[in-house]
Amino acid sequence: MKRTISLVCIAVLMMVAPALAAPDLSVTDIHVNFGDERSGDIVRVYVNCENIISAVVQNAGPDEVTDGFEVCFAADGAVIGCADVTGGLVADANTTVSIDWTPTCADYPVTPGFPPQSLPLTITVTADCNCSSCPNCMDDGSSGTIDEINETDNTRSLVIPAIQEFSGYEVIGGVVNNGYMSKNFDCDTTEEPLYLAGYFDTVGGGMTANVSGTKISTFATQATDTRVHHIDLPDGAAVLGARLYVHWYDKWDNYKTYPTGCLANLSVNFNGTDLMPEVVYHDSKGFGKYQSPKGCSVFNITSLVSGSGDYTAIVKNIEPIGGNNTTLLGEVLGVFYTGAHDYRVQLWVLEGTDYLMAADETRGDNNYSISPEMATSTVALPGEIDLTDIVDTRLSTFVIQGMANGSDLLFNGEVIKTDAWNTSTEVYPESKINIEKTSVLSELLSSNNNMGFRDNGSDGMQAACAALMVVHGSEPMPGDVNGDRFLTTADSVLALQMAVSGEYTGVADVNDDDAVTSIDALMILQAIVKNIEL
Repeated sequence: MKRTISLVCIAVLMMVAPALAAPDLSVTDIHVNFGDERSGDIVRVYVNCENIISAVVQNAGPDEVTDGFEVCFAADGAVIGCADVTGGLVADANTTVSIDWTPTCADYPVTPGFPPQSLPLTITVTADCNCSSCPNCMDDGSSGTIDEINETDNTRSLVIPAIQEFSGYEVIGGVVNNGYMSKNFDCDTTEEPLYLAGYFDTVGGGMTANVSGTKISTFATQATDTRVHHIDLPDGAAVLGARLYVHWYDKWDNYKTYPTGCLANLSVNFNGTDLMPEVVYHDSKGFGKYQSPKGCSVFNITSLVSGSGDYTAIVKNIEPIGGNNTTLLGEVLGVFYTGAHDYRVQLWVLEGTDYLMAADETRGDNNYSISPEMATSTVALPGEIDLTDIVDTRLSTFVIQGMANGSDLLFNGEVIKTDAWNTSTEVYPESKINIEKTSVLSELLSSNNNMGFRDNGSDGMQAACAALMVVHGSEPMPGDVNGDRFLTTADSVLALQMAVSGEYTGVADVNDDDAVTSIDALMILQAIVKNIEL
């Protein structure tokens, strides 16, 4: 009797055991740009940028998967990639697979500007779904290669809203425009990093600029701040144009009330005349916490600047009480003139705001999928230039909140200055305005010139203005800085001022050491009294 029972038990075990031998695959989690700062709290995908989409695939067992299989990734019903799991997957284990995805502007038309836009999306991941079937993965196992206990639990979806909650506040998520990249790369193909504000072709032309004003962290509603600018124009100069550039950014905590942040609302009283901005340029990162627009309010003051002297600008936050505070930075008064000498001058003036910050995998948690190349503003300088009679050039570039090392100034695609716009170039203390002035004589082309601002991974900056001056004429007299064809003490004074400010022109660099220093000013004085020849 005992023998009979044993045989029956063996028979039953032989029949039941094969039914238990199968794995069970599922997707237990989906990550978007995992490791990006607050990526788990504010989920976002950057349009026109490379994003990393990851999925955790688990085998609940009881059997192992011995062969490889494919994982299907889809966004809003369209395939965005596939990943391979090779070598199988043991029971009660998981593995993470990832794809790179660059959403296009055609599929997700997130327009930059203000207020910043975002779009919702749904990412769906299916384990053991052949790429040839993706995204139409069947739940009966027919789209895959692995036989499982349960074929219906292989898919997981992540719904990503356009507006999300973070620390009790609404913030921007979903598919977003990444404002850390240059406007050269965003979805608005008509938008430029900087715009041509003026082009002058005149005899005796030139430009001068003065910076005034310090950072005010909380520039409250109805508050005012007085800035004084001193302008020196050469003898005989007549003003062609004058513009006042007032720089600002949104108060940090405003995102708690306004998820999109706020633009500054400023007016200026310039030498007794009340003015509103002719144009306001702005840019912002466009997502997440501390969404803070940064910008420049530009005032046309051509009719109010007549010559050398002091000019007073009273900036006011004209928001009503209870409205939006802002953070006020310094300002630039730029004056363009003619008639100061006998040389023909071509002058290009460009203005705008382009927020730049390279932030890729080298930045650790601050990886926002922006390479240095994408954090490069390239600005066109249109028109033709006769290269046969050029005697001097000067490129002046203005950056807001530069300060750190690690940025490049480019001309026609070549780096002409490293560590540009760092702390040493802040021309007025605490203005947060950085200026570089350099010659581009050897890099100049007869047409299709351009210049560039590049952030290589600093704390970010805003490209704001660029001015190129090209001087034509017969070979200038060495040391004749003011171009009046005579060597006088005025030339020595101008050379000394350039040495202090860091400005450069080949005419003042009389010892040809590629810099204007006090030695050049002294040599000009020596030439005036005939002690030396230049």
